[in-house]
Amino acid sequence: MPGAADATVLAQEGRIGLRQWRILRLVDEALEQGGVLTEEDQARVLGVPKGGFARLDSP
Repeated sequence: MPGAADATVLAQEGRIGLRQWRILRLVDEALEQGGVLTEEDQARVLGVPKGGFARLDSP
């Protein structure tokens, strides 16, 4: 469920900007907890197919 920060980023940066921001946030949270996320982990959290994750990074 999107929060207020997500809504702000969406309004300012659009869908692609929101996706990129969410990816950065996920990676930062994992690093803070001493872990790392694979592309498969990130795809699962973001609700996209594993093969489609790499395309999320492209404009």
